[in-house]
Amino acid sequence: MADGKMYVSCYIRKMPGKNADAAWEKGFYCPKCPTCGQPNFTKDPVTGSGRECVSCHTPIKRLSWRKTLEHRIGFCAEKEARPVPMHRPEHDFKTDDYYIGDPHRNLIAKQIFEVNGQALQIESTSNDSLVVIGQTDYKVCPACGYASETGIPLEHKNSRGYRCVNKEGNSAEYRLSHDFKTDVAKITFATQEAADINVMLSVLYALLEGLSREMGIERTDIKGCLFYTSVDGCMIFSVVLYDAVAGGAGHVRRIVTAVGQAFQRVLAKAISVVDNCDCDSSCYRCLRNYYNQKIHDNLNRNQASAFLHQWVGNMNPLSVETIE
Repeated sequence: MADGKMYVSCYIRKMPGKNADAAWEKGFYCPKCPTCGQPNFTKDPVTGSGRECVSCHTPIKRLSWRKTLEHRIGFCAEKEARPVPMHRPEHDFKTDDYYIGDPHRNLIAKQIFEVNGQALQIESTSNDSLVVIGQTDYKVCPACGYASETGIPLEHKNSRGYRCVNKEGNSAEYRLSHDFKTDVAKITFATQEAADINVMLSVLYALLEGLSREMGIERTDIKGCLFYTSVDGCMIFSVVLYDAVAGGAGHVRRIVTAVGQAFQRVLAKAISVVDNCDCDSSCYRCLRNYYNQKIHDNLNRNQASAFLHQWVGNMNPLSVETIE
């Protein structure tokens, strides 16, 4: 909005000259593995035989993959301004974050503990990879970068206001993406209860609140997501905590210590958050926040409390791998 008018970003900016596509980094995205349901992303080519799922390692056929495009140098607004609409814009949720796991990540520590007869694995990495994927399919003009959900007009103008050389309306379909590297802590609870996505979403946000309040970390500086993991032949959800800032700030790595005392402190604080609230399922005092509005109805503090209470106790090391 400027000077009482609305300017809409309609173009994905390209580099000038012969290297125009250098600003467009392309990849492939599978919204849901047909076998385990884990979203997949890669910048490597997907061959005719498909590509292996990052979680269950079964091949995903090429037809299940969609093209993605990362806009390296931003967008351009259309030349002509539009009148400002007199109604509030529709609020929706157009992006999702996924852990994709970088094979070249730096493993800092990997620990397996026994807690009350159950196995718990905590892994800390740096330079690990996540991706943000837009959930809207755009038709993109290969000549000028004009993008639209409905299609490319046969005659359209480029960002400078001149007629585009693509007069046939040729286009390719992409979802917008952005991948980044940061610090990650992955927690795997080896129990069948961890296969319930609603329970684990509640556990995820309880742990984020506990980590933030116990370690004195600004809540917006850390985020999380779920990642399908195979444990003893069963697919369960691991909790992935990560630093919101690209490159990492070392926040989530503080939960990983030699004998698990930091995890138990965070666990106790997370339980305190969900147990000391008087709401029915969840509210802004316990699990809800502005950024997880999409799943507010899925969050339940009672489910999080029941799950987390099982992991309070002595952490007996079964395996410890530390790399400096």
